[in-house]
Amino acid sequence: MRRKSGDKSAVTTEEAELVALKHVQNECFHTELEAIGCGQNLPKNSSLISLNPILDNNGVLRVGGRIRRMLTKDDNTADLSHVSLDKHPYIIPRNHHVAILLIRHYHAKVQHQGRTMTEGAIRSAGLWILGVKRNVNSVIHNCVLCRKLRGKLGWTQMADLPADRLQVDAPFTYVGLDVFGPWQVIVRRTRAASSSNKRWGLLLTCLVSRAIHKK
Repeated sequence: MRRKSGDKSAVTTEEAELVALKHVQNECFHTELEAIGCGQNLPKNSSLISLNPILDNNGVLRVGGRIRRMLTKDDNTADLSHVSLDKHPYIIPRNHHVAILLIRHYHAKVQHQGRTMTEGAIRSAGLWILGVKRNVNSVIHNCVLCRKLRGKLGWTQMADLPADRLQVDAPFTYVGLDVFGPWQVIVRRTRAASSSNKRWGLLLTCLVSRAIHKK
């Protein structure tokens, strides 16, 4: 919601965002907008009572506070052009498609971090989404990348031990063999040069006692 000042594209984008916000609020908070516009109290069953909402000079609902004396005399709108969005963010209804899109946007902006970081990015952008915790949890739960990053590691049931590992016999009756190398080993030196041969390591292990014989 914050753009660099002086950029024409930023101004156009901000105007488009305000139009979208007004449309969403008119769709979901029509009764509250009429009540505030007429200077009446909000309905008792309204979900915005605890937010003490106000109308700014653009006609958009924002979280209110102790700023009633900022209201103009001719209408019930408040000039909040110089007020920070952190203190009086825009109100967005819960479970609305626009709210879900905004949560996805800021969730990706914080590199798919957890709920706290996503909520902080939304608050810093000047948005107050009703029921934001539940909506953010739902978005993170359904995020494909987050499910991959936070998914549980795979687990496979190990097969039964072979019969040779369980026989009671003399040591090294049943053995396992491992060969490693080679290394270049110098076997003869002369004044002009030296000759070398390849050497391997041989590891014998008893399958029952697990004793090791090296050669």
